[in-house]
Amino acid sequence: MSIMITGQILSQLVSFFAQTWIQLGAMNAVLHWARTGNIDIAKIFQVGPIYTRGLGLFFLTQLIILGIVFVCMIPLLALIPSQNQEAMIVAGIIGGLIALPLVAWVTLKLFLSTMFLVDRNVPVMEAFSLSNRFMTGNKGTVFMSGIVVGLCGMTIAVCTCFLGILVVAPFASLYSAVTYLLITGQPLLVPGRQVQR
Repeated sequence: MSIMITGQILSQLVSFFAQTWIQLGAMNAVLHWARTGNIDIAKIFQVGPIYTRGLGLFFLTQLIILGIVFVCMIPLLALIPSQNQEAMIVAGIIGGLIALPLVAWVTLKLFLSTMFLVDRNVPVMEAFSLSNRFMTGNKGTVFMSGIVVGLCGMTIAVCTCFLGILVVAPFASLYSAVTYLLITGQPLLVPGRQVQR
C-alpha cells in the first residue's frame, strides 16, 4: 500500500512539473504567434528561466482554488459523521453553487497572470497583481468571449468526430494570447497590416 501511495504521489509530481513546462511553453509559443503570425515550436522549449516561478504560480493558483472549494464544502464535511444522506446532498449542492462563481471570479482575476510571467518575466505576486489590475472591467467580456470560443471549439470537435480538436486546440490557445495583447494595448498582428489598440 505504501509503495502504491508513493508511486501515486511521484506520478502526480512528475505530471505537475511536466504540465507546467508544457503550459508555459505553449503560452510562449502562442504569444509569439499572435505578435508575428509565425509559429515557432522552439518557443515551447525556451521557458527555462521562468520555469521555477511558473511552478510557484500554478501551485499558488491551484491552492487558492482548492482553498475556496474546501471552505465552501465545510458544511458537507461537517455532515459526514452524521451519515444523513439528504442533508449531505443538499450541503454539497449549495456548497458547489457557492464555490462555482467564486472560483470563476478568481480564475478571471488571475487569467492573465501566466501571460505576464511569460511575457514580462515578473515575479509571481507581481504577475497576480498585474492580472488583477488589467482584468478590472474586462472580466465580463473575457468570460463571454471565452464561452463563445469554447462552444465553437466544442461544436467543431463534435461535428468532426473529435478530429477537429487537432485544429481547434491551437486556436483556442491563441485566444488567451490575443486577449492578453488586446487588454494590455500591445500590437496585434492582423493579416496584411499591423494594428495597435
